[in-house]
Amino acid sequence: MKNVYGRLKKYISQYINKNSNSWDDVEVYFIISTGRTATKFLATYLQENYSTKVLAMHEPTPDLLNTGIKYLRKEITKDGLLNHIKLNRSLQCKKVNKSTPHKIYIESNNNVLTSIEELEKVFPKVKFIHVTRDPLTYVGSSLNKINKGKAEYTMYSEADNRPRITAKDYNGDAFSLEWDNFSQFQKVSWYWNKTNRMILDYKAKNNNIITIKYEDIFFDNNNAGLYKMLDFIGLKQEDSLEKFALNSKVNVSLGKKDLNYDNWSEKEQQFFKNVVSSTAKELNYTLE
Repeated sequence: MKNVYGRLKKYISQYINKNSNSWDDVEVYFIISTGRTATKFLATYLQENYSTKVLAMHEPTPDLLNTGIKYLRKEITKDGLLNHIKLNRSLQCKKVNKSTPHKIYIESNNNVLTSIEELEKVFPKVKFIHVTRDPLTYVGSSLNKINKGKAEYTMYSEADNRPRITAKDYNGDAFSLEWDNFSQFQKVSWYWNKTNRMILDYKAKNNNIITIKYEDIFFDNNNAGLYKMLDFIGLKQEDSLEKFALNSKVNVSLGKKDLNYDNWSEKEQQFFKNVVSSTAKELNYTLE
């Protein structure tokens, strides 16, 4: 069995090397967040306005969520994870090497969060753009329906058939023993904190990442967040976000509080504060 596995592993490696160019000279940027931060819009904006300079994509298929969760749960090895990423981004590698003289690849994809520390082994020049959103509006937005083709679901609901990280996946998580009894509201609140905490912990040890507020990208009068992102990538500010938004079919959620804090139960308010307050303060969000 070991010999069969060894031959298969060798075949996969040979296939990857044969059918893809190298990522060594490509500047790679992953836009990461909790989701509900209009990252699809950002990928579309960058591709529409800078198509001669970059290849920008939103969650290419496969989106790497399943593999990342399997890696987190030790169902596959690190080599298995890296080979999967190399194989399933080989077409993008070939395209960006061939068609973009500046060799800049941008992928907006929240599904790589469980393996961000491993990505530099595939993409030597990888950098990250961390987009945050006010937890007060994020929770309400996450409880709205997500549309994936004909399927509609809300995150952590019974209809959500996608694998999700849980408190049980992390040794020492304060809520691991309570997770199975959590409400959807509690799980979404936990997810906002856990996701941003993982990214901030990575940022504390690395200098290849910036953090930008969703609100500063879309609702700042001067689009300061957008220009910060463009400067980080090294792109000239050629167009205004407002002009593109008027002509785009990609919807950007308004900054209203979809589920107002005042309408939450006292128990929900207290849980929310206990879970997110420290990270929210670090990201300069107020909770009332």
